[in-house]
Amino acid sequence: MKYIAALLLSLMVFFSCQVNNKLYLEQNGSGTMDTEIVLVNFFQEFFFDIFDQEMFLQEIKDDLVLNPTLQSSQIESMDNGFSSHVQFTRIDLLTGTTGGLINWSIQNGIKHLTITINRENWSQLEEMIPMLLDPSISYMGPQGSAGLTRDEFKEMLLYPFAGYAESQDSALESLDLSNIQFSVQVDGEIIDVDNGEKLDGQNVVFTINLFDMLMLDTPLVYGLSYR
Repeated sequence: MKYIAALLLSLMVFFSCQVNNKLYLEQNGSGTMDTEIVLVNFFQEFFFDIFDQEMFLQEIKDDLVLNPTLQSSQIESMDNGFSSHVQFTRIDLLTGTTGGLINWSIQNGIKHLTITINRENWSQLEEMIPMLLDPSISYMGPQGSAGLTRDEFKEMLLYPFAGYAESQDSALESLDLSNIQFSVQVDGEIIDVDNGEKLDGQNVVFTINLFDMLMLDTPLVYGLSYR
């Protein structure tokens, strides 16, 4: 069962078209994160026809409770996807270790948040999302793209839809358009942003192309500073 849930989670995220994250960050690095995974029409039919939603959600809940940094967590289904809410004590401890993927620090009263995604720290992302460790889906990340061109890796990601021409075409289009929308609101004033769009004094949004994150042929770096 865990094998199936892991595979479907990866397909759901990789071809869902839109993943929206809303992070609220306190002065001490604690906060909350709300996530919505919105499925495109062709994948809604594929997913909901073959899998029990409640069993799938329970698999994810079982993994979330293993993270000691989370004070609380919940996940539920929507008409067109899934949503989750987590509360954490320190954002830089979500991966179980400091440094690497998520860095949060204070210097002269200024708080700095940096998210760096590269091949060296991908294992920290796997610690946050244990399903990524499953051999059935690990090939869909940077381990699978090593030594491949972008076209070759894209063909590999589309393999689950082999034999279903219409679904494969839809998956290819969805993969090209899929983004992770990462919005951050701080308790304070944002004074600097790296690779994001500052909306106002408290809000910034980062847009991460999903295929670029899976391919990781170049590191992805996002950050902000606030006081």
